[in-house]
Amino acid sequence: MKKQINLWAFAAVACVFLAPHAAHAQCTNATLSNGWGYLLSGTDLVGVSTEHRTEIGLFTFDGAGHFNLIDSGSIDGTITRWQTSIGTYYVNPDCTGALIVHRDPRIVHFNFTISGDHTTLTLACTDSDAQVWNSMTHVYVSTYTGTATKQ
Repeated sequence: MKKQINLWAFAAVACVFLAPHAAHAQCTNATLSNGWGYLLSGTDLVGVSTEHRTEIGLFTFDGAGHFNLIDSGSIDGTITRWQTSIGTYYVNPDCTGALIVHRDPRIVHFNFTISGDHTTLTLACTDSDAQVWNSMTHVYVSTYTGTATKQ
């Protein structure tokens, strides 16, 4: 009987210490899949001048390290509508990662973190000529026209 009680006590203690580790989110490239919408606001440093930027867009991740991006925005009042870009990304097991946006002629680099519930992606541009950060929310894309609703 004493061995059985000790075994249950050991199991209870093990659960207390191991449960927090099991609850930590593990991430892979597949964590980012389907649509992620964003609203961006920031400043790009271009030489000695600055450009004020606002933008909305939709990243569509394939879960395997590639994405498509469509966005509209304003740079110092110059409006762009529905520009498309492509890119690559990787996700570390600790839910951090990096992505690269390829938009001719520019290539833009970001580092990011994924929230524990895998619904928010927070990015910061790592290029020396930009000071931009934003947050994306996982969305359900209901049509190919860019209409999205929060999942």
